[in-house]
Amino acid sequence: MLGRLDRGVGGSHIQQNDASGSGISTGSGNAGEIGQRGGGGGGSHIQQNDASGSGISTGSGQGEEGGEGGSRMFAVGYGLQAAISTLSVVTTVLRRPTALRDTLFSRLNLKLAAFMGGYSAIFRAVNCVLRWVRGRDAAVHGLVGGALAGLSLRFYRSVTIALYAATKLVEILYFKGIESCGFPYIKSADIFIYAFSTAFIFHAAVMEPHTLRPGYWKFLLRVTGNKFALMNRRLLDIFGVNSSKIAPDYWPNYDPAFTELARGPS
Repeated sequence: MLGRLDRGVGGSHIQQNDASGSGISTGSGNAGEIGQRGGGGGGSHIQQNDASGSGISTGSGQGEEGGEGGSRMFAVGYGLQAAISTLSVVTTVLRRPTALRDTLFSRLNLKLAAFMGGYSAIFRAVNCVLRWVRGRDAAVHGLVGGALAGLSLRFYRSVTIALYAATKLVEILYFKGIESCGFPYIKSADIFIYAFSTAFIFHAAVMEPHTLRPGYWKFLLRVTGNKFALMNRRLLDIFGVNSSKIAPDYWPNYDPAFTELARGPS
């Protein structure tokens, strides 16, 4: 949909195209005539020429869409965090129902909500402004918008989200490189990367479990039936990485019929 205001000698001309492509043209002798267009795209655009012939242009609608998107994601984030928090204290809620109110209105819920709402609002707003300033859409707008929207992680500092976003960025850039820059395509590369990543984490869980996030260490203990904690890491201290730091006093109860380690460390 296009709206155009042409100023001629001693007058002005307003031409407006609606969504169907039809044009409406009117003329006026007033130097301060205003041309306005509305309709699709969720916004309006007003262009005004003053007596000197200069133009003033304003836009709206896309900003409103960004605000609505941000508020919607804010509500989703709040509800999601509230649901997770409620499930984690469901036994407490059964014993003390008033705990449900404290959980639903906890300030912790606002952190995820602020992150999701802020990210969506900033991304949409930056894209809208760049589109308006440059007069066209471009892929680089998404890059700038995403970079600035990343500042919303200050509301919800999560290493997991940051690492996931970083790895997805590398993945997207690499596939773009395959399409446009001739990067080599490695068959089943995702399987090799997953296998290498898993091996790296398990190696750290054996040799340096103190370097893992506490939450992930508890996850490994849960899925392995606490087997990771039953390793004699004091025998691995010889490699100089403080393997037994997480449990410095642990020594398994060996059977003396099979090993001399049953007598304990020398």
